[in-house]
Amino acid sequence: MLKALQRRVGKVIFINLPRYKKYFFWTDYRKAIRRKIIKQNPDLVLIYSKDIPYSVLEEIRTHYQTAMFYPDHDGAGDKKLIRHGRLVDYLFITNKSQIAELKSRGIKNPIYCMQGCDRDMHRIIATRNRKWFSEVAFIGKPWKDNRVKLLQAINRNFDLKTWGPMVAGGFL
Repeated sequence: MLKALQRRVGKVIFINLPRYKKYFFWTDYRKAIRRKIIKQNPDLVLIYSKDIPYSVLEEIRTHYQTAMFYPDHDGAGDKKLIRHGRLVDYLFITNKSQIAELKSRGIKNPIYCMQGCDRDMHRIIATRNRKWFSEVAFIGKPWKDNRVKLLQAINRNFDLKTWGPMVAGGFL
């Protein structure tokens, strides 16, 4: 997504709050985020998730165009998402059916955008190792019952490999 936005928009800076908290645990990570944005002076600030401190988002949105990518949200009932989403210029979501509801809740530009692969980084590499073979792969954490049920249904009809954290009591 970052590369695509850079090709389209120009200078884009990506803010991933967990990374800032990890690298700047010893100081105020909010200041580090502000400094980086000001120093880079981007055309667009891309924020992953709704975890960016509201005060930082409130401040930068007056000077920079902002976009937030929030996958797998609980919908328009997510109060923090709505609060943050109202401040950004664009909200990229992975559920097309929630666009109208998000607009009705005051979000200017909710845009359907699936998570995907980078054409330069993610590619099929031939291997003879059976460990990596599957017809379908799932990468992530099945953190909701409906996701686990979907994966179980896929597994009944296809050779499914799952990669990522397991849920309590096992994965599938």
